[in-house]
Amino acid sequence: SNSVGFAKGGQMVGVGAGQQSRVDCVKLAGSKLRIWYLRQHPKVRGLKFKKGCKRVERLNAKLSYIDEADMTGPERKAWLQFFDAAPEP
Repeated sequence: SNSVGFAKGGQMVGVGAGQQSRVDCVKLAGSKLRIWYLRQHPKVRGLKFKKGCKRVERLNAKLSYIDEADMTGPERKAWLQFFDAAPEP
């Protein structure tokens, strides 16, 4: 099996491992790196959650915001319940 990792400032921010192909490892690590990087974006960090929203709910909502294009109508409706107002795209 293969392993690939991306680091920034001494911190591993994207790891791909266990794939038969090195190319697939790079794609997996790159995907994780992309998510890590986008979680640092000011729009993601500035999301305004409803009071009482749990940490895991905030984390999942942020990940859904990053990949919002993949949400179906009912998924988007359920996602919006975590916010006082719908976030900007």
